Amino acid sequence: MSKKIYIVSQLGVSNAGGVEKVSYYLNELLKDKYDVQIIKRGKLSFGKLNNLLQPFLISLRLAFLRNKFVIGNSWHCFLYPADISIHHGTSAGIMKYTGEGGFALKLTAWMEKISARRAKNVLAVSENCKKELVELYKIPEEKITVINNFVQDEVFTPSNKESKSNNQINVCFSGALCYKKGMDKLLEFSDYIENEVVPENQPAIKLNIATNYEKNAGPFLGRKNTSVQTGLTASQMPDFYRQNDIMFFPTRYEGFSMAALEALSSGLCLAGSDFAVSPELQTFDFCKLLALDTPPSQVAESVRELYGKFTSQTARQKMHDTVKEQFGTEQYRKKILAYVDEILSHNVL
Repeated sequence: MSKKIYIVSQLGVSNAGGVEKVSYYLNELLKDKYDVQIIKRGKLSFGKLNNLLQPFLISLRLAFLRNKFVIGNSWHCFLYPADISIHHGTSAGIMKYTGEGGFALKLTAWMEKISARRAKNVLAVSENCKKELVELYKIPEEKITVINNFVQDEVFTPSNKESKSNNQINVCFSGALCYKKGMDKLLEFSDYIENEVVPENQPAIKLNIATNYEKNAGPFLGRKNTSVQTGLTASQMPDFYRQNDIMFFPTRYEGFSMAALEALSSGLCLAGSDFAVSPELQTFDFCKLLALDTPPSQVAESVRELYGKFTSQTARQKMHDTVKEQFGTEQYRKKILAYVDEILSHNVL
């Protein structure tokens, strides 16, 4: 009898983003071949202890299931030795690179470490994540496999316009407006382009922000060269990207950014930090690595440089094709199925 695959995602599955989105597509890819069930948290809430007791209860539930193959998402079932534990980044990494702390983050880091140590196999979404698991959680390197997050290349496609305006470069940001995501650097850039004396024969720059919540959007409102859209749905994001030319992403921490992949697949160049332009992306000439302390004037210069090289529809389509080949849906499907099949083949079915 074949084992049933249980995917643990505390908040269930969704096409909106984050762990829920990865779990959603993992379920979609596996269910054609295997019997798959999603395990999520119960309806009861335990207040401040919720993030500890919910994964404890899920771990206990898994222990009593028979004939199972468990794919966990890090701390979501941290006490159960999952067959595969997927790690989307580390809380220890967040603390290291952003200076954030607090009891909740430290508790999550502790649970992440336990889940990775107890798991039979660990799947990291990036080389950065793997490095953190080894260095910060002391997980044996040979236990970790890297399979990068993927992008729905059939959904995130370039604009079919031959060329865009020669008078304005539309630069976008997609994500939460918070320190971890580089809000202070976005605000510096917004300040700069609001008052910039545009160089002769060069296009002006406009910053377009898409964020789920209005919180922290205040400083960007009422500006002539910055716009903020809140609450865009997953189905609206492809059009948002297609209305822009370049993504500026000065984030201080990412596991492996799905927003960056979505922008690239939509034919946008990417300029940002070494967590946005991760090692997997740094070989692409349409990605520009910028240190967090890069002055906004130099950010603007880099934006204009990228825009000058990758404006045409041909260039945008080539960018999309490159991203599709390395990070698209089909290549991910092949990799994840081969990974799961290989592990299952070593189990008694």
